[in-house]
Amino acid sequence: MLYIGYVEWPNQNISRGKRSGRSFHELIKSNEWLIIELTFSKLYPDQQESIENYRLVYETLKFLEPKESGIDIILNPYDDDGKRSLVDVYGRNPHPEPEDINDVLALEFTSWDKWLGMNIGTLALREFSEPEIICHCLNEMTYAGFEQEEIQAEFDKLKSIVNEYKALTPEEKAKQTISLDELKKRISDDKPESDE
Repeated sequence: MLYIGYVEWPNQNISRGKRSGRSFHELIKSNEWLIIELTFSKLYPDQQESIENYRLVYETLKFLEPKESGIDIILNPYDDDGKRSLVDVYGRNPHPEPEDINDVLALEFTSWDKWLGMNIGTLALREFSEPEIICHCLNEMTYAGFEQEEIQAEFDKLKSIVNEYKALTPEEKAKQTISLDELKKRISDDKPESDE
């Protein structure tokens, strides 16, 4: 799992108290593919060409042994500048260590057996149906590929880049990096001017 920097989420009124007691594995075991496919088609119409890949992942999950995890899966709905409703899926450690920077975790590179051992956050269980939760999690867990080996290879590539950066001297780091302000400036300079 990757720790991600603290972000003030729009709906961050998530209780850190009682855990749901429902694991992702329990949701997978109690729902049939047909309802998942129908729900997925509604939530992610742009992913229809990959629906068979999602089915194969779903079938794989049904037979994997869950690995116990103390992480909760959180689903956080948000609006994409009024264009469409989206759902952010991330992990949260309900009992972070004092030395942890934060308790929010990116899950896209997490092994599927660990996903299965995670509990679903209580707010997610109230705001989403079980098929919706499964679909949003399937979308997140296949972000880097439809096979665990493919996902691990992407994660290894990212770790290699981080390690290469860490090995640079301060002078090399200064040459090869730019500030966030400079990045924003470059992005805004690259945007085409509107005709308004």
